Amino acid sequence: MRCSLRLQLFVRGYSLIELLVAFLITSIILAAIGGFLPNLKRHSKKVVTESHLNANLGSVFNYLSLDFRLAGENLPKHFPAVILSESPELLILRRSLSPYALSLCQTIPQNSIVEALVVADDNSELPGCSVSGNLTAFTSWREYVQTNLSFPFKVFVFNILTKNGFFTSISEFVHENDKLKLRFNNPRMFLQEITDLITTIYLIEELQFYRDNDTLKLLVANKDVEYTLAFNINRVDFKIQHNDTELDEFDTTKDWTQIDSITTTVEASDALFNRIRSEEYTFKFFPRNILSH
Repeated sequence: MRCSLRLQLFVRGYSLIELLVAFLITSIILAAIGGFLPNLKRHSKKVVTESHLNANLGSVFNYLSLDFRLAGENLPKHFPAVILSESPELLILRRSLSPYALSLCQTIPQNSIVEALVVADDNSELPGCSVSGNLTAFTSWREYVQTNLSFPFKVFVFNILTKNGFFTSISEFVHENDKLKLRFNNPRMFLQEITDLITTIYLIEELQFYRDNDTLKLLVANKDVEYTLAFNINRVDFKIQHNDTELDEFDTTKDWTQIDSITTTVEASDALFNRIRSEEYTFKFFPRNILSH
């Protein structure tokens, strides 16, 4: 009987005061959590937005850093390896995919239709047009294209005097006894005369960087392939430091080996709590191949 009474003394419910105290503590905790969650959500979204902006601009930095340094590779001083136009703002970077260039060993009259570019001809009296003298370069080109590119591929026909050129598509390397040829996909008509003495043929990679609305674009001109490098772009600004002068334009008349640096500013934005948050990156590079000239 004593044991049963003692058990009843220990087994009892909570008092009203204890329940009120527990309720008050719980309310305080829930209120604190309720006030903290919006701030946590706000902070989390801010971190995500900043990370997205930084990743967006960081990818631009990583991509351009390599391309800028390769500009001018295997190209001489007189070749326009870097071109910058102000309106529309367009930066063009070029490099040669081969250490060799091939001379044009034929004059192509205006409005004539030809099947191939002759790059060596033992019957020609032009200097540097022997097959034996061009066979190493010709073989090197063929091996590079077969390994790294695909047919048809594009070559750059360059006028040394005007410093202008154009791409044309080649489908085959042809070695015909006393001639070396780069054959077209189809016979091509040339609307202007192409003079042998002032024309050189390069295996060029040409990269064109520009802003299209709110995206930063890259056009690989020798492949006719376009890429989007970044989104939500407000501004892209290219500057070239040349002989201690900052330039908004850099044309084919200027010596690219005298470039001190290429400065690029990219500004991107993203929405955050109905407000626009912006980030700006500025980075400076110089073509590494300047060192070789």
